Amino acid sequence: MGKHRQTLLVFHKEVNNEIQNYLCSISNSPLYPPIAYALSTKGKRLRPILTKMMAQALGKGYDVNRSALAIELFHTASLIADDLPCMDNDDFRREQPSLHKKFNEATALLSSYCLLTEGFSEIEKSGVVYHQRGYGTEIDGQKRVCLALKETAKLSGPKGAALGQYFDIEQKKTQSLEEFEELYYLKTGTLFQGAFTLGYIFGGGDLKNLSLIEKLSFHLGFAFQIRDDLEDMGEKQMSFSKRFGEQESKRRCDSELKDFFITLEQLDVDKALFIELVEFVFPK
Repeated sequence: MGKHRQTLLVFHKEVNNEIQNYLCSISNSPLYPPIAYALSTKGKRLRPILTKMMAQALGKGYDVNRSALAIELFHTASLIADDLPCMDNDDFRREQPSLHKKFNEATALLSSYCLLTEGFSEIEKSGVVYHQRGYGTEIDGQKRVCLALKETAKLSGPKGAALGQYFDIEQKKTQSLEEFEELYYLKTGTLFQGAFTLGYIFGGGDLKNLSLIEKLSFHLGFAFQIRDDLEDMGEKQMSFSKRFGEQESKRRCDSELKDFFITLEQLDVDKALFIELVEFVFPK
């Protein structure tokens, strides 16, 4: 096993440890059982790992565990909501009963609320860590917190992930390339952008380059969604792969990954971990 693959496994373990620490902090809450159930299901922890990868790629060694936890809380909140009968109506998540099936719909909805708000709380704590560890001044830390809150709120709201889920509910007829690009960015790219953004901001990145983070997230998110389509061509009513075919899907996926690495070069960060991740997530 290469050293970079080992690093990704270490990141996965660190994220799970951070989740357990968080769960200990709310163990006295009546909502602890459903929240613990939702956070303890088997998952790749891809989004928080992306947060940690971005921080490491900056080469400053800053601690972004709080930010990684924040993005996993956001992600889990979205999964709970997506599974509800009024949304995607899924009875299972990661081979286990969905939260509303294990408990009930009201408990699932409240747990989703809790995780969403707790995610924003963890962003505020990221700023405290940033200052206390001596990464920057208190003013710099506060500036980064405000920017992180602004960006994640935008990515979650009516022009972000919520809009993507709305399109899914309304069974929006996605046909053109531009429509697929918008839908896949909203469904997948926004959470990737949140992960990269938090890792970049609290990893000490130059805040002038945040526009490149959006491009980075679009390319990886689009490639990730196409790969998902190719694996589930028989399941989905409409997907990029069904609309444009398997050959074009594979070509577009490769093109997006190429643009992803070009954008990383523009950010001037270490690409080694990302190369390892792409080889793992997008096997040939």
